[in-house]
Amino acid sequence: MKSRSSFLVALCSTALLGSSTSRVLIAQTGHESIGIFEGHSDVGAVLKQGDATYDASTKTYTLHGAGENMWLTKDAFQFLWKKASGDIALSAKIRFPHAGTNPHRKGALLLRQSLDTDAVYADAALHGSGLTALQYRPSKGNVTGDIEFNFSSAADAPQELRIEKRGTSVSLLFSMHGEPLHASGAAMTVPLTGEFYVGLGVCSHEKDVVEEAVFSDVHIESLPSVAGEKPELHSTLQNISIDPSARRSEAVYTAATYFEAPNWSRDGKSLIFDQGGQLMTVPVNGGTPKTIETGVAIHCNGSHGLSPDGKWLAISCNANGAPASQVYIVPVDGGTPRLVTQNPSSYFHSWS
Repeated sequence: MKSRSSFLVALCSTALLGSSTSRVLIAQTGHESIGIFEGHSDVGAVLKQGDATYDASTKTYTLHGAGENMWLTKDAFQFLWKKASGDIALSAKIRFPHAGTNPHRKGALLLRQSLDTDAVYADAALHGSGLTALQYRPSKGNVTGDIEFNFSSAADAPQELRIEKRGTSVSLLFSMHGEPLHASGAAMTVPLTGEFYVGLGVCSHEKDVVEEAVFSDVHIESLPSVAGEKPELHSTLQNISIDPSARRSEAVYTAATYFEAPNWSRDGKSLIFDQGGQLMTVPVNGGTPKTIETGVAIHCNGSHGLSPDGKWLAISCNANGAPASQVYIVPVDGGTPRLVTQNPSSYFHSWS
């Protein structure tokens, strides 16, 4: 288990505009087209040349590429691309037909400002291990950051990925079991301006090794204007690394609703937060949240915290007949609440 001192916990809320997953192909351009794409290139310092092919009978793209990594301030990978502008989405299924050398080899759906090794970019990346991430570099020469979903194996990873750009907002969608593509909760501001590249990439994560990735059901579409549409709120609970050299974050829980105020358990194994007026707990590595029983203390808010010994949870809630929030304590696993403050409005802030 990672040390608690290595991660912060954060909660991010994102308003996503437009949820249509209709597929309208953009007309391909260029005289060296490969399927719907215009060309392919090795980006960065790649020791072994990559390639990209299209099988019209199966409508699949096969990429071979080397490259030490797509991370920090420089990338090295094989890129099959076309030029685009405006709001756009790219979706595909990705698979690795061979066992591979490094579990962190990547197949990715990319939006990239240029072919420079340190360009602004965002991608939806599937690792050989099953780890799935929205990766991004917010400015040229900056370090890469990501929002990770740590699935236990490649078999448990999403079957289909989609990356959407709307204005300066980029978001990751996926389908786990063949259901319609839906928001993952991972979104970031990435300023892709004017004309940029959209396409498929593969990185072996080993500079002397070439890996293969196969992309199927590949679709590029222009996204219509969503002016006037009501945004859909998604909240995501994340552990954020405090390592200044890499902006890594791990998605713990996401939902299409509002929740707030995460706190660490004393043993560092779980997180406590407020959702819909109830106190919830979820394992720090992800899972299904469970309600903490608080009895007559209802309509709880984000002012809560654990006692120094970790045995008690202070909560700020309303109760039947009470006009406003009061402070209670309950056992950390839930139980009958004990009223601490007699007068509303009262909110917990800290233990002595």
